[in-house]
Amino acid sequence: MELGACLVLLPAVRSRPGMLRDEWRANWRTIAAAAVMSPGGYLLVLFAFQLSKAAYVVAGREISIVFSALIGSLWMGEGDLRRRLAGAAVVAAGVACVALAR
Repeated sequence: MELGACLVLLPAVRSRPGMLRDEWRANWRTIAAAAVMSPGGYLLVLFAFQLSKAAYVVAGREISIVFSALIGSLWMGEGDLRRRLAGAAVVAAGVACVALAR
């Protein structure tokens, strides 16, 4: 998956080599952290699939929508907090239903 993303982005990167160099100099720590955490998160999901039922893992992954709504509204100031929280509550309720189902 990560290799595919690199291949898709390669033409854009090669067309502007100076921008890539400048971005690396300015944000190398963030880039390195993302390079480790992105495939690391995917590997954790694959590991979770081995330990639990797929429905639980998929539902657990969807909780990221709730976190994204909260972070976007509260931390990044995207606004419309009520609507975002209502949508996040629907997602959280769905996750709870899957977790409580027998």
